[in-house]
Amino acid sequence: MVAAAIHNFFDIVAGGPTWPVYPLWPLSDLAWTASWSWTIGEWPNVAILFACLAGMLLYAKFAARSPLECFGERADAWLARTVRGGAPQARGGMLRWLIWAAILIVVIAVLAPLGSDMAAW
Repeated sequence: MVAAAIHNFFDIVAGGPTWPVYPLWPLSDLAWTASWSWTIGEWPNVAILFACLAGMLLYAKFAARSPLECFGERADAWLARTVRGGAPQARGGMLRWLIWAAILIVVIAVLAPLGSDMAAW
């Protein structure tokens, strides 16, 4: 219950006043909002996203495990090996660039529809 309450709180804070949270739906149409919260495309959410991505890659490097283990042991081992630099040098450098390019594309794909204003930063 505590985790659900914390999750709702962060949804309110990071979703902005235009994205209300309906914690009791379908029993009630009571909506929670906060006028002081930031919208989903603002810099705090982007900073949190990049911090989580960096944490994931650091965890893969030092613990030799990654979130890709949900897709199988081979995927998990591949990402951990690539981040650790254990692949052959010719392919390892290219794989690392491909991973960073994929992360960048995912970030752009997530932020583009949200109307993130990069010039305001």
